[in-house]
This record gives sequence, structure tokens and C-alpha cells, in this order.
Amino acid sequence: MTGPRPAASGRARRTWLVWGALTAVLLAALLGLLGVLAGWPASDRGALWVVAAPIPVAVVLAAVPGLRPWGVPVLRQTIVWGGMVVGAVAVFAVVVVGFEGRPGEDQRATVGLSMLAAGVIAALALPARRWLERVARRSVEGDAVAADAGLRAFTRHLSRALPMDEILRQVAEAVHGSLAVDRAEIWTGTGSTLDLAVAVPDRDAASLAIGTREATVAAGRALIGPAAIDAWVPGLRVGREDRGVAAAPIVHAGRLLGLIVLESQETDAALGPDVEDALVEVARQLGLALHNVNLDGALQRSLAELRARNADLASSRARLVAASDEARRRIERDLHDGAQQRLVTLAVKLGLARQLLATDLDEVAGLLDELRGDVEVTLDELRELARGVYPPLLAGRGLGEALTAAASRASVTTTVHAPGLRRYGRDIEAAIYFCCLEAIQNASKHAGGSATIAIEVAESDVHLAFTIADDGVGFDPAHLPEGHGGGLTAMADRLGAVGGTVRVTSVPGAGTTVRGRVPVPPDPGGDAAR
Repeated sequence: MTGPRPAASGRARRTWLVWGALTAVLLAALLGLLGVLAGWPASDRGALWVVAAPIPVAVVLAAVPGLRPWGVPVLRQTIVWGGMVVGAVAVFAVVVVGFEGRPGEDQRATVGLSMLAAGVIAALALPARRWLERVARRSVEGDAVAADAGLRAFTRHLSRALPMDEILRQVAEAVHGSLAVDRAEIWTGTGSTLDLAVAVPDRDAASLAIGTREATVAAGRALIGPAAIDAWVPGLRVGREDRGVAAAPIVHAGRLLGLIVLESQETDAALGPDVEDALVEVARQLGLALHNVNLDGALQRSLAELRARNADLASSRARLVAASDEARRRIERDLHDGAQQRLVTLAVKLGLARQLLATDLDEVAGLLDELRGDVEVTLDELRELARGVYPPLLAGRGLGEALTAAASRASVTTTVHAPGLRRYGRDIEAAIYFCCLEAIQNASKHAGGSATIAIEVAESDVHLAFTIADDGVGFDPAHLPEGHGGGLTAMADRLGAVGGTVRVTSVPGAGTTVRGRVPVPPDPGGDAAR
């Protein structure tokens, strides 16, 4: 723990020295007035010792580190009290000298005592006035003063780090004890319903429906009296129609967060203005506390959502990496087992044709025809393989024509409606295209041979939305058929990689619908081709 800074310590010492000098000046003025009118003190040496005494005392006080912080409040009170005493004595001296002249020897004792009495009266004037005001207010207003003091004392402790239920309980107990009402309740809520959070004495749980207009009116009032209760919050009257009910709205930033409700036997009981102000202050601070709790809850929910999304993102990335590795292995396998083997066969047959050129031209002609057919088959295999990697039609003509071509190859009747599509980013077009292919394949496998598929793609606002709906057998989402889960996960991963979402709905016997959307940048130049 570090000590006080040198600059602050120096100011504290100087404050005590200023206090010593000021006290000496005040004592000199007081003794000077007493000496002129009363001849006190009789010895000049004694007066000098009294006037000089505050200086060494101030030096000693300034040298004690623990007393340095007290210099400012002591100096402030010395100015107030010393100024009042010296001022009162000076006024007394001016009045006496002005009307009677300088007193004689036989009058000095009386004048001196009168001057001391004036100084004592001046010193006691402020505390006496405060005490008399408290006595008068308590005599006239009764327990309202104690209630005001109790509520205001509570607001000083409201900001302590306590659980919200404990804060609400303390508020209800403070209001009930300070105002001496039959019951104090606190209702809280953020929507169209307020719930009874705490009641002193306890009562059964209850809810209160409150409309938007009523909540707006209540939020605009400092206190809601019995008449306003009947007009705007009549639900608070249920079960206590013959009792007095008042409420203080708990509001933050114009939003109603709850009510402090008071119930009493006297239907027309009125609170004093001081108590009303204190109750409004409690409601204001409670509104701030509830707002902070709501913010903390929203923050915790956001953190939980971020953690969940982070976990999903990590899993999605792992699945994408695994899928990419599997795709590369599949391409390698397809090239090795398909096109590569056919190319090897072509090379062998070309060598054989070269050997037969000199001996059997007819057999060479047949072999060349066979080679031509093998080349065409190999080209088809390479095209199909390239289409699985990234369809040339998608790269050259865009999403609409690529989906139309894919629909024409589907094993079930498939229609595509994608009017007015422009070109989008390569990743966006690929994500939607392969998601649609996945949905077509799933429907072809599971929807039934007589099913039909309808694909719709349209740009809306800043999103590109697509729907793949079939009228097949459907399924129960809680019990996915074998083969569905991996495809749905792959679609979610593809779209999630470009910031999109996908949702699948299905009902047994009523088909399946896949809906997805991907954010896209606005088109700066209309339907311009890429």
C-alpha cells in the first residue's frame, strides 16, 4: 500500500497552518473587543499567550499523518462558527458603544458577560435551529419524518452488490417499516405482464396484465394514487376493493419495469410530500438496479449464444475440413479408377494399332473406331468429375441455368423458378447450388418415386433466399431417416461458411421443405453480369 502523494500531503499540512493562523486572528479579534468594552483579560501577556497558542498546536497537528485529512473540515467549521461568534460580539459592541458609549468601570463586568452570552448564542444558533425544526416537523407531521429518513437512508445502501431478490426484499421491508402500511409489494416485469416479486407481509403469487398505453401512462407519473389505480391499473384492486392502494412506478429511460405498491386500511390515506419524494427516489434507484440486472442478463445470454456459436463454428470447420479431405480422396480415387485406367487402355490400344498398320488395315480401322468411343467415354467421365468439383455451367452462366440443368438430370420431376437473378460471389453461388443438389438427392432417395420437387430462388432486400419443396412422404424431424442427418448437416455447414442459415421442416405424409438464405451485397449497377 503506497502512502499519500507528496503534493497532497503538503496541501494537508498547509491547511492546518492556515487553520492555526485563522484561529489566532479570530481570538485576537474576540479578545480585542472584550478588552475594549470589558477590560478582559487584565494581563496583556495572558492575552498574547492565548492568541499565539493555535500556531504551535497547528504545527503539531500538521505533523501527525493521521490528522492531516481532518484539516479541511476543521478549517471549514472554524470559519463558520468563529465568524458567527466574532460577528455577534462585534455587533453587540457596536450597538453598546453606539447607544451608550464606552461603559464605565462598574459596568464592564456586566457588558463582558453579555458579550460572552451573545457569542454562545451565536455558536448555538445553527444546531438549535436544526433541532427545533425536527421537533416541529415531528410534532406536526408525526411518523412521516421518520419514514422519510428511513427511506432516504435505505437509498444510500441500495447500490451495494447484492442479489436482486435480496434488494427487492430489503426495499419492501424498508417501505413497509418506514411508512407503516399494511402491506408493501414490488411487482416486476418487462413485457405486458407484471409479476409479484415480493410482498411484506407475504401473499400468494400473482400476475398483472398491463397494456402498452397503460404502461406508458404509468411510466410518466411519479406516483399513482387510488383514482389513477382505478383508471389505469385496476388489476391492483382485485381482492382489496375496500382498501387504499397506491403505487410508485419503477421506471428507467421511460420504460416501466415494475411498481412499488402500498396497501392500507384507509382508502384516502395520503403521504406527506417528503415521504412521496423519498418513495419516488427509492423507485428511481430501484429502476436503475433492475435495468442493470436486465443488462447483465442480456449480456450473459449473449455470451452463452456466442459460446454456442463458437462451438458450432469449430465443429462446422472440422466437418468442412473432413469433407474437403474426403472430396480430394474421392477425386483421386475416381481419377485413378476411371479416367486414368481408360487413358492407359487407350495408350495400349494405340500401340497395338501402330503394330497392325503394316499387316491388317481392316482390323486397324475397327480398333480406331473403338478408340474413338473410348475417348468419348473418357471425356464424359472427366466432365462429370469436373461437374462435381465446380460445374462449368455455374461458373459461366450463373445460378439459375446451373440449377435448371441439374433439375433436368434429376431422377424425379423437378422444376426451377429463379427469375431475375444476377451474378453473386463464387462462394455464395456454390453454397446455394450444392445445397439444392443435396436437397434434390435427399428427395430422390426418400420422397418416393412419384414425388415432385419445386425449387425457388429469389433475391430479397440484402439476402438471397431459396426454397426446395417436395410433396413426398416426409418424415418426423425428431427421428431422422437414415441418410438424412449427414446431408442436412452438410447444407448447414456450407451456408454457415458464407454467413447463411438453413431450416428444414417436414411432416409425415405432407412432404419436406428446405428454406435457406444467404446475405448478399447490394447490386450497385442493376443486373449486370459478372
